[in-house]
Order: sequence, then structure tokens, then C-alpha cells
Amino acid sequence: MCGIFGYAGNEPCLHIITAGLRKLEYRGYDSAGVMVYDDAVQVAKNTGKVDDLLPHTHDLSARATIGMGHTRWASHGKATAANAHPHWTPAAAIVHNGIIENHAELRATLSDDNIAFQSETDTEVVLHLVVQALQSQPDPLIAFSSVMRQLKGLYGLAMFFACDPHRIYISRKGLPLAIAAGKDAHLFSSDPLALAEHSSDFMFPADATIVVLERQRLALYDYDGEQLPLPVAQHLQVPTQKIDKGSYRHFMLKEIHEQGLVLANNIHRLFDFAQLRPRAEMLALQKIDMQRVKRIKIVGCGTSYHAALLAAVFAEEQLHIESLAEVAHELRYRRALLNDQTLIVALSQSGETADTLSCIEHARSRGCQTLAICNSPHSTLARTCDALIELNCGPEIGVASTKAFTTTVLIWYLFVLAVRSAHARPLTKDAHNLRKLPLLIDYVLNSTAQIESVARQYRQARNFIYIGRGPSFPIALESALKLKEISYIHAEGYAGGELKHGPIALIDHDMPVLVVAPQDDYFLRIVANAGEVKARDGAVILLGNPKNRELRALSDTIIPCPDINQPLLQAIVCAVPLQLFAYYLALEKGTDIDQPRHLAKSVTVE
Repeated sequence: MCGIFGYAGNEPCLHIITAGLRKLEYRGYDSAGVMVYDDAVQVAKNTGKVDDLLPHTHDLSARATIGMGHTRWASHGKATAANAHPHWTPAAAIVHNGIIENHAELRATLSDDNIAFQSETDTEVVLHLVVQALQSQPDPLIAFSSVMRQLKGLYGLAMFFACDPHRIYISRKGLPLAIAAGKDAHLFSSDPLALAEHSSDFMFPADATIVVLERQRLALYDYDGEQLPLPVAQHLQVPTQKIDKGSYRHFMLKEIHEQGLVLANNIHRLFDFAQLRPRAEMLALQKIDMQRVKRIKIVGCGTSYHAALLAAVFAEEQLHIESLAEVAHELRYRRALLNDQTLIVALSQSGETADTLSCIEHARSRGCQTLAICNSPHSTLARTCDALIELNCGPEIGVASTKAFTTTVLIWYLFVLAVRSAHARPLTKDAHNLRKLPLLIDYVLNSTAQIESVARQYRQARNFIYIGRGPSFPIALESALKLKEISYIHAEGYAGGELKHGPIALIDHDMPVLVVAPQDDYFLRIVANAGEVKARDGAVILLGNPKNRELRALSDTIIPCPDINQPLLQAIVCAVPLQLFAYYLALEKGTDIDQPRHLAKSVTVE
């Protein structure tokens, strides 16, 4: 969630660091800061975006050739300049991504020593511990190592010492950290994307190690101070092109409109229409022993969890293997039945979600096979799992996931078909539906004016209920989440049958109920649920085929959505108009759609 970036080289580094921080803006944050050294530690920081920081950097040295920067997502203390990183003293400075779980205990020790804190953060605790250790042990490596051994939690952090002004000391545990060699320089970041313009070769240090970085040299140590071999550099094709909104008002709207093309490209990449079957070699089947799989657990958080709910039902129906969706952070902390007959499938847009990574680490320790479905082939998740299927949907900048969600569901559909089709007849019907899917998405995207009009009707609403049945239930959950994320309107998703088990008490003329009602096996039942709402003076918005008489009779408003005769693909089609509905409601509210408050694109804390 926080982003870190640093440079040690020959060039003046202030503009390099701020440019690196701009590449990390997609992660979502509330403040930013930069530190450089030129005969003294110099720091500038401020709340807001990098553009808000830049005026505060004018007094920093333009000659400095070593420094670090940070974008913060608040976890300890509010979004203030005092809580922004870097934290510093004349002796040292620190930037940090993650959470130090035992910070309160360590802070109490420092308070006993009359240390005056300038912030509420866990990070400042680490700074003062290292500075204190440096007083008794003047070697920065030894002082730094001694404090790293005391820390509990997940972190990626870097420290600069005024007594050793040509080096930066870096360590990580469980969170991403990449090192790259540039021209007469070494750089580091929490995301290779920020380093891509400087290099395409990256090193990823192991947990509980320390990288000492300087202009011409790198060295690696363990926490006992023993030097270790440097990790082998990996060549990665990280995109370096400029990412912009084009003619769209927001990245989110652009990414919604990209879905037809993204889905079409993935279909043609992964499905062989000549053979009428998926390309198994591109869906990681050679790396997973499906013969020994007796149980599938599909894990994710937020939007990825909603994709997991869809994926689990489809897998169980098609493969006749017990399949269950799990919230990643819940699976890790309960005594789940995991063994070498379990396949853990991790869904993640960024591949850096701490909860999901911890879950995979736990599963691997229990002998499970692991498969990542992820949009970042260079991510920690991609490197950790036994197998990877890349989403290949291009950068997703908007914090609220759209095209990554629909592509994840499509990829899982194709994966299951690949497993099933090894001994099955050609998939003629599936091929027909796959050809049809992008066309239906384009149909929806051509209905934006009507969806915008519906959103305008409900711009004063303060609460929403979404309901669906079968595959439409996870879409109700996902669509309610989208509305909450970007419009700040309270919304809840329910299975349609659950409406009468409590939520129906909320229904009145001020409670809009959005009913996901495609023409599927659940249609008559969800229509009955809509009737229950209508009978209690609730406002009914129906998502479905506008030509259907039953829908027209029940609804106050219809959001048009075409039908496709395949439940999982229907869920994809239903998701898109509801993404647009959330977008246009947020537009009416005037919120920060691409970077909504309190949220982050890459959630790297547990």
C-alpha cells in the first residue's frame, strides 16, 4: 500500500525520486515525502499527492546524488505531514511499507529512555531504535541488523545513515522489494514498475536479509551480519509506456470500456477455435497435477474474493471436485484441512496483497499445490506459486477493479474447460458463447447513456440493497462493493432468498433495491423477490433484458443487460453495466473516482 523508492548514483536524484513516486501513485495513498543527503539529511513531506509535495522540495539540494522517497497509506496515525515518511533525525532517515506488530511494546521501551516522538507511526519507532543502537555500535550494519531481529510483522524498509553517506540499508519480510542497476547507479522500490525506465533486470532479496546499496556496489547480509551471495537478477518485461486516460475522464471509465477488447484478446490467446478447446499449455496445466487434486480452495480478498465465489461453484459443477471460496486472511488463521491433495488458487490483481501472500505461504507449508491468477507476472505472488496464469489485461490504474475482475472470471472459466476437455468432446457450444461474449460487452457499453440516466435518478440515495441468485449473488456483492468504494454510498449485497430473513425490514420508499435478474435458471425466483420489495413500497431497479414483460411490470427502472446461455459468462456480462452504474453515481457525487478515500490499489498490510 505504501510505496518506497530510492537511488544512489552519479546523477542529481531529486527528480528521479519524485518521478519514481509518481509511478507508485496508482497504489493509492494520502501523503508523500522525499529525503536527500548533501552534507546533511534534508527532508520534505506533505499530505496529498506528489504534485502537492513538489512545492515543498524547492529547498532541497539539487546536487544530492543519494536519497529515498515514500508514498503513505495511513495505518498508524492520521494522514498528516508529521506522520508522512521519511521519518528522520540528523543521524538517520527511514522509509517503510508494512506494519510493525510489536511497535507499542518497542515504543514503551523508547519512551522510558525519554525519546521524543514526532509522529504516531510504528515506523518512527524503528528509526529511534536504530539510532539508539548506533550510539553503542557505530557500524550501521550491526546496528540495523540488531533492530531488524526485534521486529515482528511484515515490512519493506530502507534506512540512510549520515555517518555512512554513500549507502542505503534495505530489508524486507513478506512484502515486495526490488533492486535494479541503472546507469552508474543502483535503485530500489516496492514495485518494479517504478524502476522499469532504469532497468529491465531486477533482484528480489529474500526475507530477513539486508541489502547494502551504493552507486557501484551491492552487498547482501543476513541478520547476523554474515555476507551472502547476491540473488540472481531476473529479466522482466515491465511496461514502460506512459499510462494515460486518453479521452476518458477517469482511468476507471477507460478500464470499463477496455473490457470488450481485453476479453476478446484473452479468448483468442487461450482458446483454439480450430480445435474447439482451450490451449492447456497456456493455462498452466502442465505445472499442476490435477490427478491428485481432491479439493480446491480459491482465495482472494475484496473483488478477488467475489471472483472466487463464482469460480468455486463453477469448478465444483464442472469438475466434480469439492471446491470452496475463502477469504484469504480467514483461511490462514483457521485450522483448514490442507494437504498435498489440495489445490490453492490465489486470485489477485496486483500479486502483492499481503493477506493472500500469507495464505499461500501457509498453504505451501502444508504441501498444497498453488496456482496464481494474477495481472502482474513480476509480482511476489507470481514468483511464489507453483504455476501462474497471467490476466494479460494491461495496467489497471483505477483503485476499484473492473477489467481485472471480469478477466479473472474468464480465465478461470477457460482453465476449468481445459481440465475438463482433456477427455471430452469438442466444446462447440462453449466456443459459440466465447465468440459472443465480447459482442455483448460492447452492447452494454453502447448503453451508457441509459445507465447514466438511471444513476442520475438515484443520486440522492444514501443506501442501496443489491440482490441476486446463483451466479448473480456474487455479482450483487461485487456491485455493492463497487458502489461503496467510489461513491461512498452505503450498499449491501444479499442472496435473493435471504431478503426475507432480515434485510426486508429495511425496505421503504427510500431504500432502492437493485435486482440482478438475467434470464437464467433462477429468473422466476429472483423476480418473486423483486415482487416482495415492490409490495413494501421499495424502489426496484432491475438489471436484465428490457424486452422482458415481467421485468417491465415490476421495475421502477431497468438497466439493460443482454442474456448469454452460460451462467459464468452471464455473470461477466452482468458485472459491466453495474460497474458503469457505480461510476456514474460517483460522478454525480463528485468523489475522487480513481483514488477513493482510504483505499489502496495494492493492499500490502494484513
